[in-house]
Amino acid sequence: MKDQKFNTERDFVVEDWEFGAERGAAADSREFPVFGEELEVPEIVRKKMDAAFLQVRQTGKIVRFPSAHRNGRVRKTAAAAACAALLAAGVFTAAAAVYGQWSRSMSGELQGSPKQQRMLEESGMAVAWNGGSDGEEARLTGDGTAQEFAAVTDGGVTVRPQMAVMTDDCAWISFSVDGYVPVEGEQPDFEEVTLYLGDDPEAESGQVNANFGFYDGIVMDAGGSPVYDDGTPLKHTPDGRTMERYADENGTLEYVLYLFPVSGGSLADQTLHVRFENLGTVGRAAYTPDRTGVWEFTLPLTGSAEARICRSDAEIGDSGAVLCRAELTPVSVKAHLSFRTPESEEAREEMNLKVSGIRLKDGTMLPYITDGGRVTYAEGEEEPLTLFYSLSRIIDPAEADALLFLNPLAGPDAAPEDRFCIVPLEP
Repeated sequence: MKDQKFNTERDFVVEDWEFGAERGAAADSREFPVFGEELEVPEIVRKKMDAAFLQVRQTGKIVRFPSAHRNGRVRKTAAAAACAALLAAGVFTAAAAVYGQWSRSMSGELQGSPKQQRMLEESGMAVAWNGGSDGEEARLTGDGTAQEFAAVTDGGVTVRPQMAVMTDDCAWISFSVDGYVPVEGEQPDFEEVTLYLGDDPEAESGQVNANFGFYDGIVMDAGGSPVYDDGTPLKHTPDGRTMERYADENGTLEYVLYLFPVSGGSLADQTLHVRFENLGTVGRAAYTPDRTGVWEFTLPLTGSAEARICRSDAEIGDSGAVLCRAELTPVSVKAHLSFRTPESEEAREEMNLKVSGIRLKDGTMLPYITDGGRVTYAEGEEEPLTLFYSLSRIIDPAEADALLFLNPLAGPDAAPEDRFCIVPLEP
């Protein structure tokens, strides 16, 4: 067996997070959004997890997310103020190559080297929406066609789409927010966020799963510990509260949407409608309004079908589940599973099968890099169970030689090599 190099020695506790009613074409087809096998780490990470999960709400056919609070109560929003948003002068162009100009939040959400970022740019997965915002002409990709957008200013606050990283199955979109300085020690938040795909907000196909929030400047380092995105240790207030870094040196905030389609659809060539309403802060007790405004955008999602397809016929430990094939992109992994026996298929929920990371060809283990995603089960199919996850780090799919499934039998004191079922991928 080749040497295995782990990038972490921490103990981790993984919890299940499943949301939503049963969906699918048939009653036996079920899909659950799954947000993050997160690490049991200090208070700042638990707080980020709470904020992320509490924001997942759906109302009718439109996915509408009222601002959520740490105590789990969702504030009921009033009707939006009847005021027209002012279009700022900065017009910019979609589908511009990023070329090293990644936003602060996107560099934190999808950690990677400049070489890995360039790989996403050249594949068309990463695009910038900032051409012309500073008077400079945008550099275009593809056939050079352009679609114009404008920043939106309302209530003295300017919101501008910055960039996106997109596959057919998921997308990250970052926005800059200028003109608003949150109360020190409080989390900035829009009071309500509305998202839908396509032209008809009432259509079933318009539904989308999403996770979002203001970027706080805190990321996981290679050892699984939270640090600031410049690599420096976290600072704390005298009472022990972690000090976030929402604003950059210019006072600009950044907001990130992570989304994927409901029912396993595709984001390719879709149009995303985004509406932010009102701006304030979230404290321990309630949302505190500060600015009244509406910021609306219509954004193209190009998506990318580029993926490495790997075959396998390896059993996942002693579970009776078999990895049939995997689809790897630089920012996501999808595993298609079957079962050796009807009994093992019936016990799939108790197995709690989860992809946690990958092993590289040189033996390096990246064990805790999966993030939000979905689990889909379709009874009667040859490959009835599909696990999909986005990644928190950019990978080169060609360098992966195995998937790491969490070993449900391993306790918190298990040795690193015993925490996973290593399932090899065929070349």
